[in-house]
Amino acid sequence: MGKDEKAKKQHLGNSLRKIKSRFSVGLSKVKTSKLALYAIVLLVGIGIGIGGSILLTDTSQSTGVIPQTSSQTKKSRTVLSDKEKLQLQYQRVDEDVVKSKDRVEDDLIEKDITQAQYDLINKKIDEVAKIRKTLDNTDDNDRSKLRELKVEVRKWSDDNNLKYSYVSRVL
Repeated sequence: MGKDEKAKKQHLGNSLRKIKSRFSVGLSKVKTSKLALYAIVLLVGIGIGIGGSILLTDTSQSTGVIPQTSSQTKKSRTVLSDKEKLQLQYQRVDEDVVKSKDRVEDDLIEKDITQAQYDLINKKIDEVAKIRKTLDNTDDNDRSKLRELKVEVRKWSDDNNLKYSYVSRVL
């Protein structure tokens, strides 16, 4: 190894030591500065956000499922015929009946309600679901009947000292 190479390595080593000392001084200043802390948190948050969006994009491309925006969902609903909309509405009522009855059953198991209350609530859920299936959300007259039904169910729940939410899902 010649003198030139040795001098270059020594110069490079000195430069690295200077950079390291400047970096450590700068790092200690960053540690004490609140503004710098907020900036670091912001940068990390942005990095996580970008990374998460890239991950979501990659997942949707790999599974073949394209997430729909709310405008796409609204657009697909308007394409449905009135008969299809009613069928969808009735299907949702059936799903809500199942969810409501599951919740009531869970509360019975946990002894939050009695067997008599359980029977009363299930009877009311079936009654409301039957009425609900006769109503059309798009008809003004039916919407006013639905509002009246909601008031009636609220009064029923208050009179029987039961949670309105047991039956309200079906509405």
